[in-house]
Amino acid sequence: MAARRVRDIRVPTPWLDPKLPPPVPRLVVPLQDETRFSYLARVAAANHVPDRAVWDRVNTHPPDTDEDPHVRSRWIAALCGIDQQRLLTAVPDLQVGSSGPGGPLPVTGRPLPNHARSRPSCRFCAARRGAPPTRSVDPDWVLEPEVWLSVEDNVCLHHQVWIGPDADSYDQQLDPRALPEVVQAQTRHRRLVRRRGRHEVFLAYTDAASIWWKLAWLHDYNTERDQRLHRYAGADIEPKDLDFRDPLRRAVIYPETVALTALVASRFWREKILDRRPQARPARQAFHAEFTRRVTPHHQQPDLVEHLIQEHLADPQRRYRVTDRWP
Repeated sequence: MAARRVRDIRVPTPWLDPKLPPPVPRLVVPLQDETRFSYLARVAAANHVPDRAVWDRVNTHPPDTDEDPHVRSRWIAALCGIDQQRLLTAVPDLQVGSSGPGGPLPVTGRPLPNHARSRPSCRFCAARRGAPPTRSVDPDWVLEPEVWLSVEDNVCLHHQVWIGPDADSYDQQLDPRALPEVVQAQTRHRRLVRRRGRHEVFLAYTDAASIWWKLAWLHDYNTERDQRLHRYAGADIEPKDLDFRDPLRRAVIYPETVALTALVASRFWREKILDRRPQARPARQAFHAEFTRRVTPHHQQPDLVEHLIQEHLADPQRRYRVTDRWP
């Protein structure tokens, strides 16, 4: 008996196999961990078209998957004339899960989009990779490439440039060569990540940054701070003259922040400072002695330090704090 032919009556779905757009004339290579907005804006500027022309081509196309409605990696790769696997590897915003069309993506230890901070990359690294500041067509503005950076990315060790908090433009990227302890703190910070683990150091650093900011700028733990400030900006500068968002405010307290991070990340020292029993007073005194040795010799208010550390470490929400990098 001859097989019956069954008519295919399925509704056509052209978005499953779309006609991909022709690539733009000029290829733009993405930076490592570059934000999607920055990359597409550079593509538009390099091809002398308005930003909205590129975004309209992207936003009108259905996404690759239903997991994230904003992910359109195939369409963007075709439009920009770049291999999809290479695009997914470089631009974390476009990653769907942890695998790409060519196999698993190298996401371990990479910044998590929207959890890490987007800031301009080191201006020298960007220029060396062919991504200098460019002028956008519409709107008319100078575009500085932005990348995702985590809390452990504060100094470009290769070019000695501050890329940490409040360095929101190339003009605010400080030259810390006059502050060698700031550069050394970046090295110690990364060594601490390798020794203690990324998640544990992330929690410890976010606690230490908040604690030491309060101590250095509100409670007179300012000896090292003022020494670095005067060495960098001159003896006539006053701390109160700095703008609140001046990156120098963060840079001059970075060494003590990393030193306090090492203490908070240690389970041994955490147990000593969190033990509030009267008979545990010698243990807390040992912590303060270690604090004086490793963080600052000018330790005038041990009760305040103890209160701030206990307040942060005993916070029940601490364990739910989301890290800014892939595990």
